[in-house]
Amino acid sequence: MILSSEPKFRMYPWSLPQGWDWIALEKLCSHFYGGGTPNRSKSEYFNGDIVWVTPTDIDVNNPVQVVKSSRTTLTNNGLESSSAKLLPPGTVLFSSRATIGKIAIAGVSLCTNQGFANLVCSHNLNNHYLAWCLRTLTPEVIKLASSTTYLEISRGNLRKFKIPIPCPEDSIRSLDTQRRIVTRIETLIYEVKQSRNLVDEIRQDVEQLIFTALNQVINKLDEQYPDSLTIKELISIGKIKIEGGGTPARNNVKYWDGRIPWVSPKDMKRWYIYDSQEHIATDALKETSVKLIPQGAILIVVRGMILAHTLPVAITQSEVTINQDMKALISISNLLPDYLGYILRARSSFILQLVETAAHGTKRLKTDTIMDIVIPIPPESEQKRIIEYLNCIQNEVDEILKGLSQDVKLLDLLEQSILDQAFRGEL
Repeated sequence: MILSSEPKFRMYPWSLPQGWDWIALEKLCSHFYGGGTPNRSKSEYFNGDIVWVTPTDIDVNNPVQVVKSSRTTLTNNGLESSSAKLLPPGTVLFSSRATIGKIAIAGVSLCTNQGFANLVCSHNLNNHYLAWCLRTLTPEVIKLASSTTYLEISRGNLRKFKIPIPCPEDSIRSLDTQRRIVTRIETLIYEVKQSRNLVDEIRQDVEQLIFTALNQVINKLDEQYPDSLTIKELISIGKIKIEGGGTPARNNVKYWDGRIPWVSPKDMKRWYIYDSQEHIATDALKETSVKLIPQGAILIVVRGMILAHTLPVAITQSEVTINQDMKALISISNLLPDYLGYILRARSSFILQLVETAAHGTKRLKTDTIMDIVIPIPPESEQKRIIEYLNCIQNEVDEILKGLSQDVKLLDLLEQSILDQAFRGEL
């Protein structure tokens, strides 16, 4: 029998149907374990046979996963030297600091670092039920977190945290109901996941449409204009100019109290750039090396991990500045901005093959590589025709992707609705 000693009038996230009650986790779990980290300077503590889970081992897109391995493992000496405990299979792992609410179930005996509160269920609580319940109630758990340099929920607060339990006065019936709810949740969530996968497949197919069109255009242009010049050659004859960027001193407040867009890679998620997340003042232009980039310039990212798979390209629709991870190509004559932007996108697969890895691990596109990119220059009338054709395809792709984004939002709402109903006794 599960009994609650708290008064019934206490405020809870929602009301429960007859036969359900809010029960503290300390009445439902036999043990609450923390974790620990051995001295990292001692190599003999690592690369053993003991799974040692950290929050980075938990897939944020997998709401309740069973963990059987980890990026880093411990030796017995490493385990014994730390405050980590060997946890039995079935233990529910709940990330309790910084990123609160990553949830997993131990599929083998394992231990964790100090970023987890680990719950061992008593005989009257199904561990999958607990995991899904914590997934649903994470926003409520976060309300109990203390904050210093990061949010953290103590095991003491977690012990007192209450979850909805069906038939708490009849353990057998309660467990049977919990298992039924888990089965129903996992069936419905699986169907939602399948729908997400279908949306992802459609998105990939749709995005491929513009790449196919770009490839067709560039292949035809290369055939028609086999003696086209490189960007370096175009710069030498005054048809293109290239500019870099920089970051004004962060500790100088007056540099950042302005309205001039300061574009960084995080802004490069759209074809046309009108504004940016951060802005600088005219003093930054006067007193630093940062330069004003004109409207109609083509921006490309030249440093960052995104270059491992994508070459972000965009066109400025107003005067902007850029940071040091960007380059701007400015057309001087005979090159329409949209056309030049599309050519760079069409060359992106080739360009990405030339991306290098810097000493600290990030990806970079060297200026020399940019200089070697070949730009065919047809008459302006043909450039306009190409722009019109590719814009038409891009607009259709954007509309379809917009609809798919709405589908994803609806699936998110559906998933949350499934969980809300489950722990309200309505599923």
